[in-house]
Amino acid sequence: MKSKLREEFRQSRKAIAGKAEKSQCICQHLAQSKFFQKAQSVLFFAGIAGEPNLLPLLKKNLGVKNCLLPFCNQSSFCAKRVNTLQDLQRGRFGILAPGSHCRDFAKGRIDLALTPAVCVDLQGNRIGMGGGFFDRFFVGFAGVKVAVVFAGQICQDVPCESHDVGVDFLCTENGLVAVRS
Repeated sequence: MKSKLREEFRQSRKAIAGKAEKSQCICQHLAQSKFFQKAQSVLFFAGIAGEPNLLPLLKKNLGVKNCLLPFCNQSSFCAKRVNTLQDLQRGRFGILAPGSHCRDFAKGRIDLALTPAVCVDLQGNRIGMGGGFFDRFFVGFAGVKVAVVFAGQICQDVPCESHDVGVDFLCTENGLVAVRS
């Protein structure tokens, strides 16, 4: 069921028009949120394959907040602090990631994690790309978790398994929604 939903929403995401404008709206909603404004450390993601582009928001907050990005290992990732956009390079899966020279940042010190999803429901359940990287990272994570997606990626019901970790909020071009996870 999950693999079918994943493929269906990956295909439909390709057809979403106006991704650049919608990404700008998403960045504005995030920047105006109380949890973003209060956060001293934010885990961003570098969007791929039609995901929302958060790099403008990251760029605005360099030097203001601890701006972090995932650095993928074999089956997990750690958060590394990025000081400039020049710290980014193509990493595993071709995703922009911090260079190996960037310092690790303790998961327990992260206030806010922005996470991609292929689809998400209004209970905070999400389906990612299938590697389980964010689910493993979120085990024991005490900060606020926000799924960042386009509105067309919200679905009725995402099946979840024991290892899946839900999010606290959804952010789309239409605004923020608090969800139960």
